[in-house]
Amino acid sequence: MNFAPQLGNNAMVKKANIELFNEYTAVIFATLYESFPIPTQLSASDILDRENAADLSDQYDQERVCFATIRWLNEAGYIRYKSDNEMGFQNVVLTPKGLELLKAIPASLENSVSIGDHLIALMKTGTTREMAIDLVKLAFTEGFKLFK
Repeated sequence: MNFAPQLGNNAMVKKANIELFNEYTAVIFATLYESFPIPTQLSASDILDRENAADLSDQYDQERVCFATIRWLNEAGYIRYKSDNEMGFQNVVLTPKGLELLKAIPASLENSVSIGDHLIALMKTGTTREMAIDLVKLAFTEGFKLFK
């Protein structure tokens, strides 16, 4: 499922790399959690919200951050993939660490819903970008507690 269009709320505003990282991580985690355990292909077009890019150079910058985000999540041990090329990443799946992170149920979330389930629900309802980013930040905070 492509969650990217629901995240873009700030049309024509160039975003900081860390904002893009958090936004793309939300889309990546939701996509992989929903498809788990089946590996999937991820491309920039699956993740980016090109309609809200300020111009072509902004689209290029977003794509670079997108690919760097996927690579960072891989190197940090949250996801893995078999190969990549200029079109995207093949056979991407959550690692045990990534799955454990998204299955965590922080005390701050209501109704005993896991981070992954909450993230998918937010994406499907067209949540604001800020809510998805806050959830990703919470996931990493919980992950630091789980994996220290």
